[in-house]
Amino acid sequence: MAHIRLERTIWPVGHGAFYTEQFKDENNHVLFTAVYDCGSEQEKALEKCIKEFLPEKEQLIIDALFISHFHDDHVNKLNYLLQKNVSVRNLFIPQLTDDYVLSILATNTTNGRRGTANNSLLEQLYKRQKVDHIETIYEVPQINSDYVHEGEYRGIDNAKYKYQAAQFTFADPRIPFWVYVPCNIFVPSDSLKQEFIKSGYGDQANNEVDVDLVFDALKNGLWKDIQDIYKKAFPKGHNEYSMTVYSGFAQNVRLHCEESDINYHVSAYHQNSCSLYYPYCIEDLLYRDAGCLYTGDFEAKNHGQKLIQFYTQNFNLWDKVQMMQIPHHGSFKDNYYKGLYDYRKLTFASTAANDKYGHPHVQTLANISTMGCPIVVVQDNKATTLITMYEITTI
Repeated sequence: MAHIRLERTIWPVGHGAFYTEQFKDENNHVLFTAVYDCGSEQEKALEKCIKEFLPEKEQLIIDALFISHFHDDHVNKLNYLLQKNVSVRNLFIPQLTDDYVLSILATNTTNGRRGTANNSLLEQLYKRQKVDHIETIYEVPQINSDYVHEGEYRGIDNAKYKYQAAQFTFADPRIPFWVYVPCNIFVPSDSLKQEFIKSGYGDQANNEVDVDLVFDALKNGLWKDIQDIYKKAFPKGHNEYSMTVYSGFAQNVRLHCEESDINYHVSAYHQNSCSLYYPYCIEDLLYRDAGCLYTGDFEAKNHGQKLIQFYTQNFNLWDKVQMMQIPHHGSFKDNYYKGLYDYRKLTFASTAANDKYGHPHVQTLANISTMGCPIVVVQDNKATTLITMYEITTI
């Protein structure tokens, strides 16, 4: 019999994302650490959170680092996190197809020159170059509508890995009852591709874009040119890039029975009651299961049903989701899909106290609350930190 504690923290970084999970043994030794995203528009707030998260003297090993997508507010503090006493064993990123990289590069220019600051990391990864402090990098394959997309993809060391999207999971022998399941739904845009080709960044005869030319243009300060291409392709904006990740008990783990594999107790802490949009007891709500779905800026309006099908049909995990990040910081236009709130679960959003985008939108909060799901808004204020702890006993 083993006693393990999971500490899941939704850090108060403002408009961004920095979420951590640490499994510790009964002597408080860290067994396993996972991180989802590391970026914010309130950079000082995120830096304070990273300092608090990092151990003072000993080295921190991040066993699994998941990046939802490469927009500035989700990755701009990765270099700050990856200090000399931090190493990453496994980095999971969305599959870096040409279409995906073009979409990210073009969208990053919407924040002006500042938004292109982290393109150097994306270029390193795209060119399969070694990244300091990271051992192994996996590209999570894009899935098609039938969820049977099979083939090969390249790792950073140019080795080829077989994959089947419906079976891409990550588990660790130190926590055999737990699993991480990423889902990468991406819809390439032919209009963006054609705008790049027409602007001289590709070969019209072969209908191909030279991504290296786009990287070079941005390094040479031509971010306004790329921004104009983006605006021509998407005059109303576009945001379909985020990889979601399920974190929770594996499908075959039995809970709450006298002869169960797992027993666990939940405690939760959220100081600022003003940010609670539904009266509830966190402990009672989360006791049903421990699964959390991290969504980044997932475009729920068009792909919400695909997401539910992915986690239901392939893994039978959807009903285990008891915490969920509200997609895209609670934006009104593209983040709401009613089916995501089909049963009562704790939802949370990361926003700034005076969010310049107006996130979370009041209509989004109203919609989610009407579905009976409590909402916690975590801002750039330590008092809004959301912490859930699970005392797990394996039999």
